[in-house]
Amino acid sequence: MNYHLLLLPSYILRKLRTARVGLFLHTPFPSSEIFRTIPVREELIRGMLNADLIGFHIFEYARHFLTCCRRILGVTHTIRRGGLIGIELAGREVVIVAGGLGLASQRAVVYRLAHGRAAYRSATLLLGAKRPEGLLYAAEHGSWRRAGIDVVPVVDAAAPGWSGRTGLVTGLLEELPLDPTRATILCCGPDQMIGAVAAVALRRGVAAEAIFVSLERNMGCGFGHCGLCQLGPFFVCHDGPVFRWDRVAPLLAVPGL
Repeated sequence: MNYHLLLLPSYILRKLRTARVGLFLHTPFPSSEIFRTIPVREELIRGMLNADLIGFHIFEYARHFLTCCRRILGVTHTIRRGGLIGIELAGREVVIVAGGLGLASQRAVVYRLAHGRAAYRSATLLLGAKRPEGLLYAAEHGSWRRAGIDVVPVVDAAAPGWSGRTGLVTGLLEELPLDPTRATILCCGPDQMIGAVAAVALRRGVAAEAIFVSLERNMGCGFGHCGLCQLGPFFVCHDGPVFRWDRVAPLLAVPGL
C-alpha cells in the first residue's frame, strides 16, 4: 500500500481551498494494531480526514479506519442520513490577518499551527506592511510555509527587488478562496484595518461569531483599574485583548470611544 498517497488530500486543499476531495482505497485498510506501528500514523490519518468522502471495499476495512481514528486521534464517528458515517476533525479554515506590528501578537498562534499543536483544515497568513522591510519575522516565513501555512505578504509601496504583492490585506482577503461556513478569521492591526477586514469577511458570508480581533490599545496598569484601555463595558487588558467581532463591533463604531 502506498501510504504516502494518503497525504494527498492535505496537499490538494493547500492549493485549492474550496476543493471537494474524494478518496477511495483499492487495498485493505489494516487493523489499528498494525497501523499504529507506523511512525507517521497520526499524519496519515489526518491526511485522510482532509477528504470529504472516503470509500473502502468492505465495511471491515472501514471499521479498521474508524478504530484507528478513535485510538490514534481520539475522534469518534456519527451515523448520518443515507447510512453515511461521518467524522469531523477541526475542519476549520484558519485565516490570520496581520497589519504592521499586528503579527507580533499573533506569532504564538502561527507557531501553534506550524508545529501541529492545533488541528485545522487549512491555514493562511495575510501579512501587510508599508514597505518590505516592515514585514515582521521575514526570516521565519519559509519555515511557516514548509509547515503548511500559506504566507502571503503585501506592501503598500514596492521597493527595488520586491517581487511580491502590493496593495492592502483586504484585497488579499477578497481574493482568497475560502468556505465561509468553515472559516475562522483572526485579525490584529490598526482599528481602521480591523474594521475593513471584518467588513470583507462578513460580506463574503463569514459569521461575526467566527471573526476574532485583537485590540492592542494603550494599557497602563494591566488590571483594569486605570481605564486607559476601556472600551464600553470592557477593559482590553482584563477582558481581552482578543474579542469576538459581534461583541465589539457596535462599540468600535462609536467615534472616540
